[in-house]
Amino acid sequence: MNDINEIQTIIILIIIIILIKHIELEELLIAFYSIEQEEEDFNILPLILLYSQHNKEINELRKLNRLISNYWFNEVCLNMQDFEFKRHFRLTRFTFEWLCCEIIPLLRRNSNEPGEKFGMGELTISYALRQFFDVIISKFLSEKIIFSTTELEVNRITNGFKITRNFPNVIGAIDGSHIPIKASHLFPVDYFNRKGFYSIVLQAVVDHKKKFLDICVGWPGSTYDSRILINSNLYNKFNNQVTMHLNNKYILGDGRYLNLSWLIVPYKDIGRGLT
Repeated sequence: MNDINEIQTIIILIIIIILIKHIELEELLIAFYSIEQEEEDFNILPLILLYSQHNKEINELRKLNRLISNYWFNEVCLNMQDFEFKRHFRLTRFTFEWLCCEIIPLLRRNSNEPGEKFGMGELTISYALRQFFDVIISKFLSEKIIFSTTELEVNRITNGFKITRNFPNVIGAIDGSHIPIKASHLFPVDYFNRKGFYSIVLQAVVDHKKKFLDICVGWPGSTYDSRILINSNLYNKFNNQVTMHLNNKYILGDGRYLNLSWLIVPYKDIGRGLT
């Protein structure tokens, strides 16, 4: 179960990274098109000549970097103790090896395409990371983060909440998490949250073992939890749900959510002194 939660966390973090980078790209494009004309006419010929002059030295340096990187990975990384491996990579060796087996066939280049494993330039790394992110999301998001409403799965979760938290008929718990970002130049006030920093919001539903069942991520930090919920696939799914075994089954949320037929929030204290 810990390995499953770890894989889910990796997928969610990748989605968050892509959204943050998308915001930064929008700002970069605005800055690029606002450059004054004389700056656009800047002569880059000296830089081209300088690069050509040192091209051989650069290639030699890249070869050296690849040798060092290959040695580090094959001789150091693969021989680390399990606790060292997790400390460096933030995931267990088992999850790392499983992930490699799953995605390497999807990432492998054609034999006639050039490619390097280590010592790559920034553009190559950027392309490789984006390709990695796309594969992770397209392959694993729908496979690993699933809010199944089958009778067997619903019973498993409701029994789990009853045993561990003494709540009957509960099929999940929902809340939001603020993911810090740099202040956006595009409508920055929208991203400034009630906690006092800039963020995007991750809405998540988990089961009794804290396994992710559903996520919705990307809304600006100032957005109300109830608004994110109403505009999420989760809301559409449960509002249109007609499955009989979901009758009288609920998701638990805090006071910032709406009280719905399938989502229960705490009683509001209006001065009567709730216990």
